[in-house]
Amino acid sequence: MDDSSSTSDPHRLNENIIEIYRARNLSEAQMLVNVLADQGIEAQIGGASSSGGYAEVVGWHGSPQVLAFENDRNKARAIIEEYLNITLDEIE
Repeated sequence: MDDSSSTSDPHRLNENIIEIYRARNLSEAQMLVNVLADQGIEAQIGGASSSGGYAEVVGWHGSPQVLAFENDRNKARAIIEEYLNITLDEIE
């Protein structure tokens, strides 16, 4: 990964981290984080600690989030759309 997308870069410390995609499960989230990393986008998983049980069955709170820097939003979303062959609606 190049230095411009690393959190060790002091220029990125002021950037917002946002949800890029809400995965169906932890495996899908990890796969997408790896795909993004292969394309030079630093991403991580959020919201996975509450997964399991009823919340996961009905799609509440248990869905892991793929998080990335806000400046990487468009590129990250395009990579995910292409990889999953879907079109993402804007996440509010």
